[in-house]
Parts: sequence; structure tokens; C-alpha cells
Amino acid sequence: MHGLLRANFTRRTLTLAAAVALPAAIAAALLGIAAPAQAGPVREARAGTVSLGIDSMSPQVAGPGATVTVTGTVSNGTNQTQAGLDVQLFTSATRFPSRDAMDAYLSQGGGGTGLVAVGNSFFIPAGVRPGATARWHASFGVDSVGIAEFGVYPVAAQLADPAGGVLASGQTLLPFWPGQQAAGLLRPLDIGWIWPLIDQPHHQVCAGLTNNDLSASLGPGGRLSALLAAGQAHPGAGLTWVIDPALLGDAQTMTRPYQAGTGPGCTGAAKEPASRAAGAWLSRLRAATSGQPTVITPYANVDAAALVHAGMTADLTSAYAAGKQVADGVLRGSSGSAIALPAGGTADLSVLRSLATAEHVGTVVLDSSEMPPVNSSVFEDDAVTSIRAAADTIGARCTVVNTSGIKTRPPRGSRPRAMMAVSISSSV
Repeated sequence: MHGLLRANFTRRTLTLAAAVALPAAIAAALLGIAAPAQAGPVREARAGTVSLGIDSMSPQVAGPGATVTVTGTVSNGTNQTQAGLDVQLFTSATRFPSRDAMDAYLSQGGGGTGLVAVGNSFFIPAGVRPGATARWHASFGVDSVGIAEFGVYPVAAQLADPAGGVLASGQTLLPFWPGQQAAGLLRPLDIGWIWPLIDQPHHQVCAGLTNNDLSASLGPGGRLSALLAAGQAHPGAGLTWVIDPALLGDAQTMTRPYQAGTGPGCTGAAKEPASRAAGAWLSRLRAATSGQPTVITPYANVDAAALVHAGMTADLTSAYAAGKQVADGVLRGSSGSAIALPAGGTADLSVLRSLATAEHVGTVVLDSSEMPPVNSSVFEDDAVTSIRAAADTIGARCTVVNTSGIKTRPPRGSRPRAMMAVSISSSV
């Protein structure tokens, strides 16, 4: 996700051009890695087809006068040698109006975009035998196309046979950055990377666990192990770790001999030896979060909105208190609760008020459906909405972070007395 986290946390600042490229390289971008925008390159042709894949694009972000070079592979999945193949690049001088448009372009195969052929085609001189692949590369100049405005543009590669018939195609995205003054932007966009470590609760009323599923997840190749390893591998990404204390408590339980799979009345549980994987995972987590922003959810990541709407705010307070006690014991007091991620990313004003006043939460991350766009046809930077909880709670503020990329209206359930100030962050 990306947005402006108005908490006292270290932030990673990137250009908006890099942020806009997220839909094309989301896994790498989440860790702050510069990676080529790709549309899922095809490595191996399906039986009976000839496939084209885009492997890389240079530069990854183009500027005025740039020559863009795209490279890839052609794979022959037929039972006949394919000869006389030709790869042609296509693009457009019209930028995408929204991230949804980028997603649609990639998912729908780039059809109906009005692209034009650019640069010289790449002729594959040798025949491609059945099961074999061939490399290709082609280039075009952005000035010759008329790409001049800040934004993201479509790029496609099309593979044709000697008769001009289209055999395959691939799509990718080209961010274009004309420079700060030309883009009309004032300052870098602040980027906040949220990295959640959350799992289903496993703790029983007795000392055992409901099942032993967590063992595989914490072990080599498991989901939680892989998430932690990815965050560890990129300390410069400026992650904000969001951790469920119940997960910490369950992993801590597993560092000693424990019971798993208890039945009614906490009987019939299998006895498990101390888990080396759980101990190693917790040690790695302490090392990874040391000196980095670390936020805890309420215990078991309870549904804050449901509790507030049911008048059970005391239970929410208890969940935060229990979570802090567990997290402080495992992480040795290095976490806080200044950011909230309500279940499903939904929260109305009553939930925001409770989080801000009772739990002292300073930032809430919501789903974009909670803040519908003012004008869905206009692409904007990310919006940050500052809310004064109510007239009788002066000074209680909660910053709502929207990750949709469009200027938005206030969250649902707000009242006229709530002060809504939308601040659009700028870029380099």
C-alpha cells in the first residue's frame, strides 16, 4: 500500500512515478525495490501455441528525449519450426486516467486502447524449433510518439508471422516523468509501507492450541516465515510492521512443549515438542523490528467496528490492553498502537471517534470504498483526511489514509460538525 502515514514513524520517500507503477510490479514495489514493469511474462508456451513474453524495459521510468528499449522472449509450443517471426512495439501518447484503467489494460490483453506502431520491428532471423525460445529486443523514442505529460502509458509488443497474422502479444506499463517543474508537482510523495503479520487465533482457554497449523506457517517455506524473510531482506524499505499480539503469544507458547488439537473441555490434545521453527521465527522478528516502526493490533485482531457498533467499546479497550501486555513481553516493549487497520478496511465516524479518543490511535487505514471518489475520471495523488472526532472531544484527531489514488469524499457516517480537511500529497 502507499499513502501518507501521519504518525511519528520513519517514512520512505519515493517519486510518485515509481508509486504509480505499483500495479505492474506490486511484489517488488511493496518492498521499495526498483523493478521492471511487467505484464506477467510468458516463459513457456502452451502446447500448440507460440507465446511472447516481456522480460524487461529500460529505462524503467522514461524522461524527455528517452529511448525506451523492451526485451523479451518468444516460445514455440507447437510441433513445427516457426520462421519469419517479427516483433513490433506499440504505444500511445495518451496516458492512463486511473489505476483501474491500468489494471484493465493488463488484464484484458491491451485490447481497444488505440495504440500505434513505434520504432523498428525486430525480425527473428533464425527459425524457432518446437519447444525452443528466442530472444528479442526493440526500441522507440518517447518524443517521436508525443509522450510529454507526467503519467503512465501503455506499451505492447506484438508477434506476427510472415503473412502479418498476429500470433501473440504482451503488455507492460511505462511511467513518464518530465521533471518536477513540468509535472506541476511541489514535493515528493511520502510513502508508508505497511507489512502485516497476522494469523487466525490458535489459543484455547486452556494452555493448548486449537490445532498445529501454525507450525508449518512458521517453518521454512511457510507463509509467515516467507513474509518475515521478505521484510528482513529489505531493511531500507522503511516498513511499518503491523503484528497481531495473539500470533506472538501462540508462537511463544510453541517455544516450549505444548498441546495442540484440544477437544471439548480441553481434553484429547496431542502433545507437541518445543518448536525450533517458532523460536527461530520470534528471534528473527525481534531482530527485524528492532529500531523499525512496529504497530500491534488489538489482541486477536478483533473487529473494532463490530465492537463499537455493539456498544462493546470496553471489550475493544481490553483487547488493546491484552495485546500490549503480550506484545511487550515477546517484543520487549518495542511496539505501539498508533495505527489501526479495521477489519475489512471499514470504519464510520463512531469507530474513528472511539479509536482516536479511547485508544489514542492516530492513523486509520481504510478500504477505498469508504472514501468514494469525488470525480472518478480524474486521477489524483493519494488523499489523507484529517478528522476532528467531535465538538466535545477537542484535540482528538484521527488521520484516515486512502490508498485508492483518487481524491475522495469523507468516510461514511460523518456529520457536518466533523471537520474534514483533504490534503493531497505532492511529488518530486
